[in-house]
Amino acid sequence: THLIFLSHYKAECAAVAALLQENLDRILQQSRALTDAEKESPVFLDTENLSDLNMLRDHVVRSHNLALLLTTNVLTRPWCLFEIV
Repeated sequence: THLIFLSHYKAECAAVAALLQENLDRILQQSRALTDAEKESPVFLDTENLSDLNMLRDHVVRSHNLALLLTTNVLTRPWCLFEIV
């Protein structure tokens, strides 16, 4: 289970997404009583947490919130559209 799934277009904001995940993880660990499942990975980022592309949909479904990093071309990317639909 994840509190937040970060959807982003890697070519436009991979570094921002990684920094956002790192900071949100830290803030959430400090400020909220997380379940054991959430503690493992409160914020999901595919480059950090995805080992099998076939599991992508499951990670989206198991997330309480989806945050879309709205960059210029994110809505032209098939995987990003898959994540938000």
